[in-house]
Amino acid sequence: MTRLLPALLGFIVQLPAHAIGKELIIGLQPTQPIRALIAHHEPLANYLRQELDRPVRLVSAKNSQVFGQRMMNGNYELALAPAHFARLVQRERGWYPLVRYEHPLPVFLLSRQSETESSPTD
Repeated sequence: MTRLLPALLGFIVQLPAHAIGKELIIGLQPTQPIRALIAHHEPLANYLRQELDRPVRLVSAKNSQVFGQRMMNGNYELALAPAHFARLVQRERGWYPLVRYEHPLPVFLLSRQSETESSPTD
């Protein structure tokens, strides 16, 4: 997260003059319950509030489809989004990727239940 902050700050400082002092709205991909999502990204919001002397609001959507539609409609000034959404708004709406945020995500390898009795060791 600490590498993400200077890059974001460098971009936001270059926003048009009419945006200065206006609330900065950051869209968050709905990957967790909203309270957990906001709590996880609150340090970013606090940092930006302090550095920009500007109100910051973290928002999400009820599902990924609505989040993607809001990104396409320009409802957010910044967004933390998965690669496929990032590429779509880059191509279709002229958004610029600023940084690639890497954090561990749990990944599970699943298989369909077999009709025969078997176990993962088979």
